[in-house]
Amino acid sequence: MLAVPAWGSHQGGPPNDLLVLFDSGQTISSTPYLKKINDAVAEKEAALARAQAQWVAPDISQMQLSERDLFPLRTTLKPGAPVEITVAGLTQTLYVIGMDAQSLGWLTQQFPQLKARGAVGVVVAAEDPEAFVRLRAELLSHGLLLDIGVGDAMAEAYGLSSYPALLVAP
Repeated sequence: MLAVPAWGSHQGGPPNDLLVLFDSGQTISSTPYLKKINDAVAEKEAALARAQAQWVAPDISQMQLSERDLFPLRTTLKPGAPVEITVAGLTQTLYVIGMDAQSLGWLTQQFPQLKARGAVGVVVAAEDPEAFVRLRAELLSHGLLLDIGVGDAMAEAYGLSSYPALLVAP
C-alpha cells in the first residue's frame, strides 16, 4: 500500500488523514510495530525520569580540594632555553618554571631581578608537592611569590613552547 498525507484542500494545515494511492491487498498494519517502538521510548523516558529523581547534587561546600590533589603537574611545555616575552596589557611580571634542575638554576640566577620587578611565579611542571611547598615557602620568605599554573593554558595564551620564561609588560 502506498499512502500519502491528505492535506486540507484550502487550509494548508496538517494532514487530516492518509490518502491511499495504491493497495495491493496484502497490506499489514504497522500498529503492532509502532506500539513496540512507542513502548520502548516510554520505557527509556521512565528510566531516565527515575534516575533523575534519585540523583542528588553533591554538596560543594563539603568538598575539600587541596593543592596536593593537583599533583603531579603536567604540561606539554618542555624545559628549554630561558625566554623573555613582552606581553601587551600585562600588569604584573610573571615567571614560568618547572621543578627541574634547569628551571631552579635559572630561578637562583634571576632571583634579584625577579624580586626587583615584583614578579609572580607559576610552576607548570612538578611531580612532588612537598618540593613545591618547600620552594614556595623559601621564595616567600625572601619576598617572591610562587603558585601553581596550567602550562598548556600559559602556552596557548602567551605562545610559550618551553620554560623557564619571563613574561613582562612593554
